[in-house]
Amino acid sequence: TLRECCHDALALPRLREVLERLRAGILSVKSVDTVIPSPFTYPLLLAWDWAYLDAGHAEERRSDAVPMLRAWPGSASGLLDPRVVEAVEAELQAKTPERRARDANELAVLLEELGELEDAELAERVTGELQDFLETLRQDRRIGQIELPGGRRAWINANDAELYATLAGEPLERVILRRLSRSGPTTLAALSARYGIPEATLAPVLQRLESRGLIRSGHFTSDDPAPQYFHRAVLEEVQRRQLKLRRRTTSLVSAEEFQAFLFRWQHCHPDHRLVGPEGLLKAIESLQGEDFPVAFWEQELIPARLEAYEPAWLDHLGLTGQLVWFPFEPGHPGRLGMALRENLAWLRPRGVAEPELDEPWKAVLRHLQLRGASFVQELCRSTGLEAPEVLGTLWQLLWLGLVTTDTFQAIREGRSRKGSAHEARRRIPTLGLPERRPSRREARRRARERLTRLTDASGAGTRLPGRWSVLVADEALPPEKVEEEWARLLLERYGILSRELAQGRDWPALRRALTRMEYAGEVLRGYFVEGLSGEQYALAEAVNQLAAAPRHEPVTRLSLCDPATLWGSIMPLCRPDGSRLTVSRIPQHVLLLRGGTPRLLAEGYGRDLTPLARFDSQDLPALIAALQELLRRPPAQRPVRRIEVQRWDGRPIRESEAAEALRAAGFYSDGPRFLWDGYPGPGTVR
Repeated sequence: TLRECCHDALALPRLREVLERLRAGILSVKSVDTVIPSPFTYPLLLAWDWAYLDAGHAEERRSDAVPMLRAWPGSASGLLDPRVVEAVEAELQAKTPERRARDANELAVLLEELGELEDAELAERVTGELQDFLETLRQDRRIGQIELPGGRRAWINANDAELYATLAGEPLERVILRRLSRSGPTTLAALSARYGIPEATLAPVLQRLESRGLIRSGHFTSDDPAPQYFHRAVLEEVQRRQLKLRRRTTSLVSAEEFQAFLFRWQHCHPDHRLVGPEGLLKAIESLQGEDFPVAFWEQELIPARLEAYEPAWLDHLGLTGQLVWFPFEPGHPGRLGMALRENLAWLRPRGVAEPELDEPWKAVLRHLQLRGASFVQELCRSTGLEAPEVLGTLWQLLWLGLVTTDTFQAIREGRSRKGSAHEARRRIPTLGLPERRPSRREARRRARERLTRLTDASGAGTRLPGRWSVLVADEALPPEKVEEEWARLLLERYGILSRELAQGRDWPALRRALTRMEYAGEVLRGYFVEGLSGEQYALAEAVNQLAAAPRHEPVTRLSLCDPATLWGSIMPLCRPDGSRLTVSRIPQHVLLLRGGTPRLLAEGYGRDLTPLARFDSQDLPALIAALQELLRRPPAQRPVRRIEVQRWDGRPIRESEAAEALRAAGFYSDGPRFLWDGYPGPGTVR
């Protein structure tokens, strides 16, 4: 609670930094007298989060909130719930039974608060004999009847006679503002029809009220192109009630239930996997912004979410301009991320200084900047470099996040070239590693490897797929927009978002974006998953699916590096005796689960098998079959050529309870280990 109050809501570390800079004289201070508090102090005075803890704004603070909101930039409200708007308007218009006038005195007060009302409108707001009340007030000269410019006859409080005498200038502003303060969103045409005043006369009045922060314009309850006008205080009340309604009590699910939901949400469940190029694009859409080893994409992430994946689909998405790949954290050769090209404006990291480049690198980069996307052969002719030098330069520029290629086949070819990642890792200038002069033998070996793929500078007979291009920096988006887009991406990935699931991003900034989205009705706030932080945001669709019981829960195999796996990072892994199990999140470590419950940890793709807290020996055949699925894929999508099991819970595998189950699954023994390569085995090797 202290952390959420001091770091998330108050941003105390940032405040301390500002105070230190003030004390050191780096920041200057200037005093300014203002009529209302500044936007900086507005949240402090209203104690938004830390004083009432989900209870919303207290009624007694409403009078302070309305004037201060004039200086506070309004959040996007989105379409409001018509039921809530109708309920609030009914109370403000005294249409509910408990707010109707019960005698003549209450009717006089009602006219003073609501303004002009016709007979039919009064009948909706009075309990008792309306004509008797009107006659009593008329004889006492407390009310009167007027005729508006449009021909409407209405009753008003006697104190408002001067106000309605001339509906122009300031009196018109007061009448319009009172009307809006007691009603829901209203259009300019509706106000013009009610008062019989031309729209051209009313429009400047509404603009002045909006510029003073008293009303807001927008589309609140419909997609009608005509804007609606809403009093700020009424809008706040509707939003408060909507939030209270959305923060309804929901069923709290366990970490295991959330993990099972996540398998379905990210299409890792066998019954929910995607198909075809469209499914591939949908799968990658939620994985944007994260770097993974190049091979990990096609050996783990994509096959876990797609049925019968074909590598040509990924090349097609690149060639059609829908996908682009580059490192989101430059300087780590061998790791790439993917992004939809339309999202580069906010996904691509900014503010990174361009490193010092060698002359060949500058020549290649300059050609791509001036000529656009080019083949390797074109770069060779333009720069005068040999094809091996051009390819090596392109790869080093790729790891720096400066260039990309339009087909993933080029990435595959580069990954298969021995030494390519090693050379880039050694030569990237941002790493500051010393240049090591290769030996003659090593130089000759590298030359032979290049010549097997590159026959000459012209490119005849070479394997150089695709074109290369510079990653163009789009116009930077405002920080608030960037955080809002990141919040949407993480919600699309997990369905539910909390501090632990924010992937190390600035949580206070994210929660500000999430709060705006909550007011806009895009997300729900509550406590949905046990074990995560108390402040959680969710998509309505995810909440509806969270506790849904699947038809069956098969054994699922996922790498610990897969974002769909929470265990081992956010949720702790435990042994059968209850002790914590610490394991590195690397691609070679695999988790076998039934539903959302971890049953078996396979380190090194099965080299070391460790039963977990909910392990059941009856599940062992299904767990082994899920592990064998690694070698039932096409050869290019297999992370290993064979599965080699050496230990079970730290003991030799041949002495464990799993030995017989492995033999029954087709594994054959080779000394102290069990092996399986996906083919009929040679039998037991003694």
